[in-house]
Amino acid sequence: MIGTFASHGCVGMTNAQVKDFAKVLIQASETDLSDETMSAYLDRRTRTRVVNLNKLIPIELRYETIVVEDGGLHIYRDVYNQNTNTEENLREVLKANGVDWNHLTDDERAQAEEALNAMSRWPKKQFAPKQATTTSSDSANTMAAANVRKAEAERLKKLRSRKEIVIESTALTGKGYPAPVNLDAGTGAVVSALISPVTNKP
Repeated sequence: MIGTFASHGCVGMTNAQVKDFAKVLIQASETDLSDETMSAYLDRRTRTRVVNLNKLIPIELRYETIVVEDGGLHIYRDVYNQNTNTEENLREVLKANGVDWNHLTDDERAQAEEALNAMSRWPKKQFAPKQATTTSSDSANTMAAANVRKAEAERLKKLRSRKEIVIESTALTGKGYPAPVNLDAGTGAVVSALISPVTNKP
């Protein structure tokens, strides 16, 4: 797995990630391109090089904003405004993985509902409960309540700025897609090959 979506779903990759992806693509297609040749190409950044692959690599593109992966519930931002982050769709995803909505705990359901709203294209504003009229004698309580509301508003703001929210649930243990293989988060770390390198046949 490589890269992450940018403003509207485009996959943004660092230079290091592009190099890793190129190596994996070369190996998967059994194409002969040495590290030395690739480095020579990269030295001339203004020149475009075309490398013909020996084999076609099938690619499946899916727009999924609610995903069960490695025992966790992943809810992604609905960047294309397809109204995919709904409770109905969440229930269908859970059902497809053999889990009923009611199998989640009350806290997990509350987290999921909050995540669906936060990751939707147009999240609904969540209003803090109104406080009863107070007197000067309980001004300290009033200030404390105001601080709580401020902290909650800040928490929701940070939540809505994220691209993904992950909710762990024991009901999802062993369910969904497997964990990403050789995940490159853009740190520039060397990533091991997904398959064995091509060897010259006699």
